Amino acid sequence: MKKFLDVNVCRKVDILTLLNNKEKVSLDELAQYLQVARGTAAQAIETIQADFSDWGIVAPVIVKERNTIYFNAKENFSLHRILLNYLSQSVQYQAMIELFNKGEIRLKDFAEEHFLSYNSLYKKMLALNETLQQFDLTFSTNSRGQLHGSEHQIRFFYTEFFWHSSSGVSWPFPRVNKKIIERSIKYVEKIRGRRLGIVEKQKVANDLGVIITRILQKNYVDPAILDHEMLKDSRHFAGLCKKVEPLFKLFFQLKDDTQVRAELAYAYIVLFSQEYHLSDNNNIGDMLFYCQTHELRAGALTNQWMTEFYQQFSVYPSAKDYGLLYANLMHKHVKALTFHGSGVLMEIDLGAALFTNSNFDAKVQLMFDQLCKMEPSLQKNRDFLLTSYKFLICQYIEVEKEAQKLSICVLSVFGDEYMEVIKRNVFQRLDMDIQVTSTIEKDTDLVIADRIYENLSFNPEATLYWEIFPSKKSIQRIQQFIYQQFS
Repeated sequence: MKKFLDVNVCRKVDILTLLNNKEKVSLDELAQYLQVARGTAAQAIETIQADFSDWGIVAPVIVKERNTIYFNAKENFSLHRILLNYLSQSVQYQAMIELFNKGEIRLKDFAEEHFLSYNSLYKKMLALNETLQQFDLTFSTNSRGQLHGSEHQIRFFYTEFFWHSSSGVSWPFPRVNKKIIERSIKYVEKIRGRRLGIVEKQKVANDLGVIITRILQKNYVDPAILDHEMLKDSRHFAGLCKKVEPLFKLFFQLKDDTQVRAELAYAYIVLFSQEYHLSDNNNIGDMLFYCQTHELRAGALTNQWMTEFYQQFSVYPSAKDYGLLYANLMHKHVKALTFHGSGVLMEIDLGAALFTNSNFDAKVQLMFDQLCKMEPSLQKNRDFLLTSYKFLICQYIEVEKEAQKLSICVLSVFGDEYMEVIKRNVFQRLDMDIQVTSTIEKDTDLVIADRIYENLSFNPEATLYWEIFPSKKSIQRIQQFIYQQFS
């Protein structure tokens, strides 16, 4: 989300990220890292300290001794919180929210409200086009600024936008009654055959909040979505329409049956593309049968992926694990073939994302390159797919150790699919018996989250925070806390 910050604010976020990763940094190293003058780096440190003071943040503390800078942070320090504070002050960020809520933005009026010149706002918004184009969108910078592109991509952009910038602190969809969302989540749980975790519920709520807001604004998706390959003869989609269509028409006052089904189809595909299976279930069997009886682009892509996988890695999953892997890949590939821009706003640092080596990374990159020859559009979701592939492969290249004594709940924006990486590379290195879950149970001893999540009711003293991809320094802080409290 740094793309929605000014250069000087991005610099401050970069400084905090660097300091959070290292024990100490010299002022010269910092200036070189930022590619700015030494005095500019020193001034940025001072403004960060002033920002902390304005926000009433007592910790973390930036300590400056001569030419060396130290960063003292407690176990519950969250960079995401700091980013949210900076975003709330960003004119570009507020402008995108205004666009979402009103459909357009009068640049002159908006500039005056935020004490900016028209030209300054014009340049800031024009600069966002580089990011928006990755979603197949553009922002027209005339007197009434608007987003241009397909409705399904506008919605997808805003699901990503709000997911990576909002938190459990506030609900960003004022026109949407949360009771409707809660009922919808129960229906999603019924379809998936299991209860959703805290992160899953918040992600579904986020996506539905965007969809419902756009429909209430009378921004409708193209009925061409009804031709999506995952809807042909789909008993799950047919069941959804039969159950929800009458209430949907009444609530949104839509009389066009085709448009009603198109809106339900879009919501179905969005939720389908987000699904992740932890264990074997009836839905996996249904999907495998569907793939065998239909000619699917996503199916052909997944088949090719499996071929590349076996060529690059000496792995022999069981029939059950094969089905699980295949189903999860189908969800990823449906998302990549339907939407463009996944992972763009997260600004994923693949080097920090996973605890892998250069040989492993090269193999996954080669697999991706081969798939792009088959489907060039995959480049539009490069970071998302590379990260997803690594998550999945990491589950099969090493056997997980059993551990049961200390129960830790890890809440990640990636949901369950990042758990295996965290288990192996953070907690298995501790000389303790640890069980890692993605849900809070009665026996949960500790919660570690990458942001604030709504309805997170747990002992604050046993709730810690780190980044989306935890830095080495954050991991050390967490490990030290675990040793002190539970060893």
